[in-house]
Amino acid sequence: MGSKVPNCQGSLTEPTLAYFDTNVFDNLLKKSGGVTDTDEQVLRRAIEDGRLVVLASILNVEETLAASHSRKPEIVLPQLRLISNLADWSRFVKPCDIMVTDDIRHFAWNGEADIPFLSESTARQLRSAVERVLNDTADRGEIESLLDDVRGQKERFLAKIINLRTETMGKIRALEKTEQVPNFYDYFQSQVETVARDLAKRVGVESPCEARGIEALLKVRSVRITAGLGLSSIAPQWKGKSPGSESPAISNTRRLRRQPTYS
Repeated sequence: MGSKVPNCQGSLTEPTLAYFDTNVFDNLLKKSGGVTDTDEQVLRRAIEDGRLVVLASILNVEETLAASHSRKPEIVLPQLRLISNLADWSRFVKPCDIMVTDDIRHFAWNGEADIPFLSESTARQLRSAVERVLNDTADRGEIESLLDDVRGQKERFLAKIINLRTETMGKIRALEKTEQVPNFYDYFQSQVETVARDLAKRVGVESPCEARGIEALLKVRSVRITAGLGLSSIAPQWKGKSPGSESPAISNTRRLRRQPTYS
């Protein structure tokens, strides 16, 4: 956490921690989405005064570097520089797959979520890679290798969620035959503990999580959000689709990659 700073009454308060989606940096850079120069000045002043700490993740770096293969490769360096200028460069928020997995393991150990930041060794590697990109001394192969590792972890994480969706759709098909398909809220309430238990099983800590209570596990925000998003991914296909006939919609996949991080 950041150092405490005096508020207007003279007492010490913790700065606000804010995770910025890549779109926020994009809007700041382009002054789009309603963002103005004045807004950026206010933001920078809050950071300089210690009232706000902006957090970034490897996803911000990955998505920014991906622009080098788009129609606007010229935004890569300015946006990376903006991220490095605004964000707390001493720590990076974990990607969703690592956060959820670590939170579940940590809960199994002591009943609480893990810290939300990457290990110092990984953060140091990421900082070094970005600095070399900004200084034009980067080995893009090394950076792509680092990002490929993260992408691979994300794909394995998403595959688990897609498997959960396939299993869920099978249950929905069975309910449709009896014309007993519940509304989504009721279905969520009836299935969320099953999904959380399955997530713990896939991490390999089902028994200790059961001992501490699945209901308690669902109080871990990253777990509850992931379980909810996994179930909500079936909403557009609630009727009329074969189980597993298609992967989650792109918007659902993007939420699965981001929301646990936002938590």
